[in-house]
Amino acid sequence: MKREVLNYLVRAFEARMQSERISELKFDFPDCWQEIIASEALIPRGAAQDRLIRVDYDDEDSDGYRQVYREKDEFVYYYNGRHVVSDDDMRMYAFRPDWFPRWLSTSLKLTEPTSLLDDRLWCLGELEGVTVLLARGLRQNLDEVLDAVESQALSSSLLISRNLPSTRRLELPPGCQLIELSDVLPTKGPVRVDYHHFLSYIDPVQARLEREGVLWDEVNGILRVVGHEPWVLKGAPGKCQLISELFNAGRRGNPKVLTQWLLEESSSSNLSQFFHKDRLWKHFIDYEAGAKGRCWLRAFVELPMFQKEKA
Repeated sequence: MKREVLNYLVRAFEARMQSERISELKFDFPDCWQEIIASEALIPRGAAQDRLIRVDYDDEDSDGYRQVYREKDEFVYYYNGRHVVSDDDMRMYAFRPDWFPRWLSTSLKLTEPTSLLDDRLWCLGELEGVTVLLARGLRQNLDEVLDAVESQALSSSLLISRNLPSTRRLELPPGCQLIELSDVLPTKGPVRVDYHHFLSYIDPVQARLEREGVLWDEVNGILRVVGHEPWVLKGAPGKCQLISELFNAGRRGNPKVLTQWLLEESSSSNLSQFFHKDRLWKHFIDYEAGAKGRCWLRAFVELPMFQKEKA
C-alpha cells in the first residue's frame, strides 16, 4: 500500500468522513485513487445526489465545482467547452468505519476488533494481559472515551490515538497507557507498523531491549537481540560464560575476542564443536577462521545503534 493511500484512509477514519465520490478521489489522488478503492475501505453507495463535479479552474477565486447535466444518455458539464463525465465518476462511496481498526489490528497481530463506544473507541485485542485500544477523535471526545475505557475495568490497557490531547495533566484510568499512533505506525518510509516498538509498550523487558539493542540475562542464560527471538542457554554454564565474555566485550566497544582464548578451558577446537547441536549460535555469533581468528556477537557490529556509537 502506498503511503499516500494509507495517510488518506487514516485521515478519513479520524475525521469520521461519511462518503466520497469517485470524481473527488480522481481529482485529489490522480496516481492512486484506484488503490484507495481497491483497499475495500469504501463501499459503493450509488449515484451522487447533487450532480456536482470538481474542476481544476484557472480562476483560483472560483469554487472549483460545475453542475453536471444528463444529455443524450451522458453526464456532461460545461467549462471551456463540453466535457463528458463517466457514470462511475458520479458514484458515491461510503467509508467503512471499521476498516482502519481492522487493518491496524491485523498489522499488530491481534484479534478481530470490536467497537466499545460506537466508532470512537475500538478494542483491537489483547497481548500479554494488555488490552490494546484505538481511539478516534480523542481530543473532541476525551471525556467520553476515557469514561468508556474506565468502565471496562481493565487491569492493563494501551490506548492508541492519532492525535493526543493538548492538556499536560491528563488523568487516565488505572493501568492505562496513552500513546500516539505514530509511535507504532511511522509516518515516513515504507507502510508498516513498528512491531518491536509496539511490543515495548506491552513488555518492559522489550522496552529496554528497544533502547539497548542487546540484553544478556546471565542468571537465566537468555540472550535477547532486537528483531530476534530470545536465545535460551539455561543449563549450559560453559556457553553462558562465553556469551558473557562476548557481551561484555561488546559493551566496552571492542566486540571481537580471540576465539582460541575463549575456548582454552574447553575440549572444543572451534565454535561449531563448542555449540554442538545448538544451531542458533550462528544467528547471534560471527567469527573469523584460523588459529588467530576472533569471534563476536553480531549485534554489536550489525545494529545501527552501535555503528553510530563507533562512528
